Amino acid sequence: MNRVLGIICLLAVLALGSCTHESKIVIPTPVTAPTGTWKVSSFLHDGSDEKSMFDNYVFAFPSTGVITATNSGTVKTGVFNHTTDGSVQKVVIDFDRNPLSRLDDDWDVTVNTATEIDLQKHDDPAEALHFTKQ
Repeated sequence: MNRVLGIICLLAVLALGSCTHESKIVIPTPVTAPTGTWKVSSFLHDGSDEKSMFDNYVFAFPSTGVITATNSGTVKTGVFNHTTDGSVQKVVIDFDRNPLSRLDDDWDVTVNTATEIDLQKHDDPAEALHFTKQ
């Protein structure tokens, strides 16, 4: 009886030892501050196209956490924070005054390449911001 019990235990250990369990940990790629200068190529606010408010602005991200908007030599500085919420890349933009404060929001990053950045308010296609590199 002990011999049978020993064989059963040995088989159980071998069977359990041969099982593989792979746990996959997804580490999202962080959003990095874009280089160069950028223009707003599209801005939807409550479904209305408000891009024209920013036609004369050139945007840059000179250092981590900073966004600048230059219009006719006047530079306005705001906050640009990038984070990850689970697997969703997020960007927070915060300027002090209009019209730039119209861009203020907690945006989801939908496209982040060397030449374009697409941002959308979480689950709201009527709120979208698109930057194109100059």
